[in-house]
Amino acid sequence: MARTPLLPSLVALRAFVHVGATGSIRQAGERMHVDHSSISRHLKNLEERLQVQLVRKQGRGLVLTPRGQDYHRRISEAFGLIETATQDLVQPEDGHLAIYAPPGIAHRVLLPNLPALRRRLPDWEILLHTQPRGEIDPEGAGHWVEIHFGDEAPPVEGTRSRHLFRPRLFPVVSPRVDPRWLTLGSPSGLVDVPLIMARLDGELDAWFAHCGLRRGSEMSYMLMPNTHLALEAALYGQGAALANDVIAAQDLASGNLAELFGTDFRSGSYFVVTSEADWDEAHMVFARDWLDGLMPRSETRDAREG
Repeated sequence: MARTPLLPSLVALRAFVHVGATGSIRQAGERMHVDHSSISRHLKNLEERLQVQLVRKQGRGLVLTPRGQDYHRRISEAFGLIETATQDLVQPEDGHLAIYAPPGIAHRVLLPNLPALRRRLPDWEILLHTQPRGEIDPEGAGHWVEIHFGDEAPPVEGTRSRHLFRPRLFPVVSPRVDPRWLTLGSPSGLVDVPLIMARLDGELDAWFAHCGLRRGSEMSYMLMPNTHLALEAALYGQGAALANDVIAAQDLASGNLAELFGTDFRSGSYFVVTSEADWDEAHMVFARDWLDGLMPRSETRDAREG
């Protein structure tokens, strides 16, 4: 008698892949555009069908069990093959994708990870720009995606957007240059460290107020046109740069920069924006999944779609 195939629901497998990648039921729901209770149900049904525990709780999130890790790797590879086969099948009319992002995001987050997107879109020419789309392509011709930072996505007719991440703003320094700076421990110590800032407009004053500080003549400032250059100056030991946990993530992880003191100040969010016509196309789904994967894992992420 032939064995009944164990092939689970593809939706349940996709939910498992996203939970394994994010460590969060809620973030997996955001990626699949469903309620977190649906993700929990799919995960429970999958484990019951396979009679294997795939995840376990750890802190506020979930981690894969040893058997779950192996299954996650192989299922992720299988979905990758399906997506690649689908992309190969669908021949794009115009294989050019323009990505517009602020300089800090473009240089420190997108550029190092661009090969991963190129592997997903091997027949596409991908162009990365550090200027707003409106300055280069105001008509929005062709295929494009823009990373916008603000309180909300721009309400432009014919576009669609999704919330990516609400970052935290804090000062960072190079521990290799002057380790004494790391002993400051509180905002009041900033009077002893040159503060390197991008042009953050009202956000900067709000951060000072959050820390109980006032911008005064006793503090030393260095103004930069963008956060990317502010971080470069900090790496050279020229002072403490104000950065967020998206742009500074790689330098913090490598130990090239260190957080001076903890603050939980958040003002503004990153949004992914593209044309309504392109939103559900395969290349744009790949691009959005790629951007999702570059955002920090955090329970502060919330789903906002416009």
